[in-house]
Amino acid sequence: MELTAAGFALFMHIFFVIAGLSLAAVLHTGLLLQRAAADVAAIRSWPRVIAVVEAALPIFAVLVLLTGAWLLHLSNGEFAWSQGWVIASLVGLVAAEAAGAAVGPRSAALRRAINTAADGPLDAELRRRIRDPALWCVPNAITATFLAVVFVMVVKPSGLWSAVLIAVIALLGALSGIPFSRPVRTGRRASAAGHVAGHRDVGGGHPWTRTRS
Repeated sequence: MELTAAGFALFMHIFFVIAGLSLAAVLHTGLLLQRAAADVAAIRSWPRVIAVVEAALPIFAVLVLLTGAWLLHLSNGEFAWSQGWVIASLVGLVAAEAAGAAVGPRSAALRRAINTAADGPLDAELRRRIRDPALWCVPNAITATFLAVVFVMVVKPSGLWSAVLIAVIALLGALSGIPFSRPVRTGRRASAAGHVAGHRDVGGGHPWTRTRS
């Protein structure tokens, strides 16, 4: 078996892509668990994890870019920086990193709020911060953009189609975050619980205390 520079560069490129997507999965899991939590203690450990993930994601994005540049260099002119799909992918990655940096202060504010919150049920202000639309739409858009760039790198469509694909998939990713920024619907559960409780109260409660006809 012969190990070539191109083969090693491709392996490292794929490795960093998988690692980046794995970190994104951890981030989205943390966001979902924070949203579903009813008690501060249940999410106390997540701010530290999310902080580490948010710091690592840009590093892996740069590593993906560097290994991609290495592959272009080793392609012997088959691929070049001037090709449309390369330009669209590069712009997509840069835009995703810029969006992540823009939402960073909001994420840091949420982490501070969780760290300083007293144990017990989540108050209204903390729930509002957890449901901040920017903390849902932007991460979803970034992950979608990353996936779109991977698709473009594999398929290598024309520059126009590459740009359209990345933009549309990024937009769909952003829109997918909107439902998670809305309050959790508890009205139906409360109504169902009251309905059951009402049936239990019919007849005087405990079977031995019911009035017999």
